[in-house]
Amino acid sequence: MRTLNEDSRRDFVQSFARGLEVIRAFRSDRPAMTLSEVADAVGITRAAARRLLLTLVEEGYACLEGGRFQLTPRVLDLGYSYLAGLGPWSGAQAILTEVTHKLGESCSLSVLEGDEVVYVARVTASRMMTLNLRVGSRLPAFHTSTGRVMLAYLPASDAEALFRGRTFERLTPHTVTSHEGLRDILRQTRRQGWCLCDQELEVGLISLAVPIHDRTGAVVAALNLSAEASRMTVKTLVESALPVLQRAAETLSRLS
Repeated sequence: MRTLNEDSRRDFVQSFARGLEVIRAFRSDRPAMTLSEVADAVGITRAAARRLLLTLVEEGYACLEGGRFQLTPRVLDLGYSYLAGLGPWSGAQAILTEVTHKLGESCSLSVLEGDEVVYVARVTASRMMTLNLRVGSRLPAFHTSTGRVMLAYLPASDAEALFRGRTFERLTPHTVTSHEGLRDILRQTRRQGWCLCDQELEVGLISLAVPIHDRTGAVVAALNLSAEASRMTVKTLVESALPVLQRAAETLSRLS
């Protein structure tokens, strides 16, 4: 992600940035918070939190009920503004739906933001999945099939910058955490043009991803299918899902 240079940082509005942090502080595990809880979550004073929250209330992005603040549906406008800007990809939902109907598994479209993947479209199969994902959800790029697909096609210097000075959390007994092991996976992903992640993010979850290219050939997103390991073997997932995903990715690439 681009960062501001010194000249641009002079125009940085910290209060606006704090307001965005307040919005992001509301999550599924804390949909409503008191003034003190918001201040603690963001790391600001109660007075600053109060000013920001009341501004959000005045603008219709939050409401106050029973001494607790919560976001209103108007916040969705912010996300839909981004989705509307995807242009031809606005038709991606229909393509994902077709993939899900063919294969009976959940299908997602993601973009890379720093060291995370962000879901911009998703169609969920009718089966229960332990991982609760939705549009806007974020996952660690190095431990997801979509993330690895997009990381594999980054310029070498950009990819190395994400490795520099960091350690990787072992999320499951299967998670690859060594730098060299992850580099090997990224090299293999680029050679074969797809990536399979076998229970590295969550035990029992396997996923397969392919890249989406823009008109210049650059990888701008990834399409993936996720399934429960108890119902689908790695071999079956690759044999049955990969051709379907690749055809869908070609269609999305033509739209981008």
